[in-house]
Amino acid sequence: MVESREKSPFSEEELKSIAKKKILMKLGFKIHLVAFIGANIALLVINYLTSGLTRIWFVYPLAGWFMGIVAHLACYMIYARGVIGAQKIGVIMNASIYAASVPALLVINYFSYFGYMWFLWPAIFWFLGVLIQAIAWKMTGVKHDVQKSWIDRNVEKELEKAKKKHGGN
Repeated sequence: MVESREKSPFSEEELKSIAKKKILMKLGFKIHLVAFIGANIALLVINYLTSGLTRIWFVYPLAGWFMGIVAHLACYMIYARGVIGAQKIGVIMNASIYAASVPALLVINYFSYFGYMWFLWPAIFWFLGVLIQAIAWKMTGVKHDVQKSWIDRNVEKELEKAKKKHGGN
């Protein structure tokens, strides 16, 4: 019985390198997550021992570090799933950080002064930025993985103009 396999565009060595990088990225995320949990438990204990939680400050570094954890996870997921295209990766990263930051800003707002919900301002305008970035990616990015992007098509037009102008082939 003969197995039908598609030929990979990667050599055996390249596949090993990709697999190794994926394993190392996953390990790096797990180490970062354990450090995040351990350090924030320590900060909670220190907060309790120094102020009895009458003044809660440990949430500020927790909120900031949480954004880093989400960014690290997004990087791993993007690589593990083989996402290509700088614009698409940018949209995914920006949306991931946004999704982590808004709750973090809400927590900071709650513990600092909840009389005025200032966290909504960056949440609204950052959302608009993510939305504009996603629309720009959809408009200029590759369509259905077949058609060339708007940018690539225009680059080709400019190259053709330059060839005609300078008599190149």
